[in-house]
Amino acid sequence: MADINAMVLASTTVNIDEVYSAGLFAPQAAPGGSLETINGGFNKDNYAGGNDSIPMWAAQYGTHACAFYTGSFRQEFTYALQGGGKNKDGSQQRTLHAGLAQPLMLPWAASMLLYEWQAWWNHDATVWDSDGSSGGPKKERWDWRVQVDGTVVQGLYGRLPPGRRSTSLATDVAPAYVDPGIHEENRWRYTARVGASKNVAKGHHSVRISVWGGIFGPDPKLAKLRSLSWGLGILAIR
Repeated sequence: MADINAMVLASTTVNIDEVYSAGLFAPQAAPGGSLETINGGFNKDNYAGGNDSIPMWAAQYGTHACAFYTGSFRQEFTYALQGGGKNKDGSQQRTLHAGLAQPLMLPWAASMLLYEWQAWWNHDATVWDSDGSSGGPKKERWDWRVQVDGTVVQGLYGRLPPGRRSTSLATDVAPAYVDPGIHEENRWRYTARVGASKNVAKGHHSVRISVWGGIFGPDPKLAKLRSLSWGLGILAIR
């Protein structure tokens, strides 16, 4: 294997971007002239053994890819009163799902960032219909949104439908209020989604799932989204 040359920096002060580009993961020197040699630069140009002669177990962990996964069977609750309303500008007051909101740090630029998440939701959502008219019912719902580095991934948006009914108006209170009962179990949902981003820069990033309840009164005090189990996985490839 070629000798690793001395790292030459032009700056008179420490510049982390220059240290990175001149000597660590994206060298300006020829092959074998920086620490790239021991971070994915093994090839026939700087190793006499030739291509495919170095076993995978000899490569440093994280050289070619970084992976992250978190998951739990611990129940997590989000009540409609935690959000569910709207801000002054009309935007939704959304709530982050604590278990599905994770930061990550990439030590190198990734050609591809893959992320997947799954959750088993139990949620309360009602159809309010006082007269049985097909044109008049008000339908509650929950929805989720996926954000990567603060940007919503539109293609991964989804909704959780209503699963119980009341013959009250959505604004009724006792004694006119008719309890909608228990949410139908066949309306609960298991959700799994996969997404990808390409050409992701080194540094700090985040993948977050937020939820919002479109719940009418007097339901917000009781209506909730319960996560029975959930998981989030991230794979970055150089």
